[in-house]
Amino acid sequence: MYKVASFKILSDKYLVNLAAQESGIRFSKHGRFESSIDYFLKTNHEFWKEIPNADINLREEYVNHNSTKRIRWVGRKTFSLWHQFLGGKELLALDVWVMKRLNKLGIEIDEDYIIPKRRTPKSQKNRLTPSKEDYLRIEREAYEIFSQDKRFLLPNERVDMTLVDAVLWWKGANRGSLNQYKLFDNGSTFPYSKKH
Repeated sequence: MYKVASFKILSDKYLVNLAAQESGIRFSKHGRFESSIDYFLKTNHEFWKEIPNADINLREEYVNHNSTKRIRWVGRKTFSLWHQFLGGKELLALDVWVMKRLNKLGIEIDEDYIIPKRRTPKSQKNRLTPSKEDYLRIEREAYEIFSQDKRFLLPNERVDMTLVDAVLWWKGANRGSLNQYKLFDNGSTFPYSKKH
């Protein structure tokens, strides 16, 4: 699970399922990964070349159900993570930890995006995913907030959204154990936070 695997290994259904089961990965039973392995084996892999330089518009082409570029199972957050992992700086991956921190900065976030709820008495807890409009609004408002802090600006004066994501996720996901607030001058809150 924690080692880099070749495409040959990642496309071997038996090995992927075995590794998932041995690692205790959720959804590892009943060949859950087999349909996605089949799908990506048939996919034109040239799309990876576009991802590092993608912007919001190109991301929409890849996540839009009616687009010829559509990649199955990939939404805005996943595409944005791929963009960041491949060196991009333009897109924000809105996971629960990032949205919680943005909410503390004053950006309106629907509580159903950050607080899991049972949909039925026997179902597991789930969170809603932001709609296209809400995702783009949250991303835009985050960009506006961080554009006021030169520490988040690239040489071209654009906001480094990957750095924004990293700082917000780090604080949330580690539940405060590393106290990354010390990255900021006053040591306790974001200097531009609307909420304290």
